[in-house]
Amino acid sequence: MNLSSSVVTNESSKNQRISKPYQCSLCQVKRFKNIKGLYQHETLKHNDYKIPLSDIPSLPSNAIQEFRETIRFFIKKKLPLNFSKTGKQIIRIPCSESQFISIFGPWVQRYSPCKRKYTCFFKGQDADATMATILQDTEWSGR
Repeated sequence: MNLSSSVVTNESSKNQRISKPYQCSLCQVKRFKNIKGLYQHETLKHNDYKIPLSDIPSLPSNAIQEFRETIRFFIKKKLPLNFSKTGKQIIRIPCSESQFISIFGPWVQRYSPCKRKYTCFFKGQDADATMATILQDTEWSGR
């Protein structure tokens, strides 16, 4: 499989929004009228912020392995048979923050405290090898 670029995101706690007034948790100075303004500020000023919350509980190894199998299932379900399409592939995975961080923690490129959203990008020739390492399966992309 030629996976030139993929994006994996986790959007946890969509119903848990920051209460008014909207203040940047990273700057501790800026206040915004609405959540959209706060998110725009995060995107422009803190676009490389990738430190997850410190109070995320760790999971037992068997739960992590089960989640890896679930991720493989989601990926195989998303990709068509005889997958040869190159370009960006976006895969959204419904999971808890602790599940996402336990698997993708070292590869998180962006974390948005406002939306509690983690994003990982896997690009280039090393994308397949990186995903094989993350999922602990060299045959992860085969159907």
